[in-house]
Amino acid sequence: MRQRHDDVFAKLIITSVAFILVHTPNGAGVGLQIDEISSIREITEQEYKEKAYGDGVHCVIIMTNGKSIGIAEECQEVGDRITDAERKAKHIVEEPKA
Repeated sequence: MRQRHDDVFAKLIITSVAFILVHTPNGAGVGLQIDEISSIREITEQEYKEKAYGDGVHCVIIMTNGKSIGIAEECQEVGDRITDAERKAKHIVEEPKA
């Protein structure tokens, strides 16, 4: 019984916190926790014309707190990074196959 308790406790400690690294238009790296990302979208033509997020922004990330971040990467690349991070986080917390 002690071994089972230890296994359950270990799973509770290992959380599936996963981050991705994206870049602002000036090249600064920003680490984002994927669980805090609400959505991603391409910058609109109007936002581009008005330079709402500055030059070099290709994708807008909306966070769960309502803030938006303009980033240099394309949204497809960001989506791929999120999927990869989710897959890796899930693999970490999955029980090993016996």
